[in-house]
Amino acid sequence: MAEIELILPKMGESVAEATITTWLKKEGDSIESEESVVEIATDKVDSEVPAPEDGIISKILVQEGEVAKVGQAIAIITTEGGASSAFAKYMATSQNNSDLIGGMSFQTRDSAVNKILLDMTQSFTMRKSSRLGQ
Repeated sequence: MAEIELILPKMGESVAEATITTWLKKEGDSIESEESVVEIATDKVDSEVPAPEDGIISKILVQEGEVAKVGQAIAIITTEGGASSAFAKYMATSQNNSDLIGGMSFQTRDSAVNKILLDMTQSFTMRKSSRLGQ
């Protein structure tokens, strides 16, 4: 089992926070990937946040009526997969794997996935440096 964070997504360039208006799921509920989990409101738009993958809502971190910042974890989801399935899903949905190389411009909240990606990046960087004679 792995735990992932449900993150409040960016909803526009000038939107920095949102109010949690309604949780559509409660702690202990099963969720499916892309299923709406929570309704949010900003000064510009009302929206729903979908589940990033199948799992169970194990903890709600931001309650209804509270304000969360973009990028903040608002809930914890327990999934069946481990780091390898999270990494495989990331690779399958990535448009361009170049974001794995160098600066690691993606965001993941799974420390096991971060370690795998960091190891891969360091390995790539070392191989690249040795080929360039550095």
